[in-house]
Amino acid sequence: MAFVTMAQDVVYLKNGSVIKGSVIEMIPNQSIKVQTADGSLFVYQMNEVDRIERDATKQNNQVEEVIDDYLERGFRGLVDLGAHFGFGDAADNYQVSAAFTGGYQINRMLFVGGGIAPTLNIFDYEGYHDDEVITTFLLPIYTAVRLDFINTKVTPFFDGRVGYYLNTDDIDYSDLYFYAGVGVRLKKISLGAGYDYYANDGSAFGFATLRFGFEF
Repeated sequence: MAFVTMAQDVVYLKNGSVIKGSVIEMIPNQSIKVQTADGSLFVYQMNEVDRIERDATKQNNQVEEVIDDYLERGFRGLVDLGAHFGFGDAADNYQVSAAFTGGYQINRMLFVGGGIAPTLNIFDYEGYHDDEVITTFLLPIYTAVRLDFINTKVTPFFDGRVGYYLNTDDIDYSDLYFYAGVGVRLKKISLGAGYDYYANDGSAFGFATLRFGFEF
């Protein structure tokens, strides 16, 4: 972990007193308001003030910088669980998935890699085939790009994946796979939402997706 310096204002009064805190209000040639670390507020007339300085020494209670070391250049692993809800031609379809992505963090913003996402696909043919429910197993294999836009405690990101999916029940129904989504990361935990696209013999199927993930 890295640390950041806590800078503060130091107000020297003409009577010899020294007040350390943050200057939260200053009216030129009139008054100054200082808030100390315990939340106390002090107001002084400017004719009482000798000078104001900035103290950039490290405090005993150093604040950890939010950027974590695992976003440094190197290997990064991502695992997420997904719930998928079909719409349009896939309105009667639902999916659950577990995606495993590994790759390289090029810099604090850009990650590239690849992975697999074993997916259980559930067809609910209510009203069409005597309320028949059919399950199939899909295996998307993809390349991945992830962009962490800022490095703060809560970090928004973009997640993109493109590749090929295998239908283990009928290989002839295997085709292009694509996912695009956004989310937020809280340290190593992430929440995301996006759109899954499956091409199939000239047609396409779309799913609204929710993802919960963690990193290692």
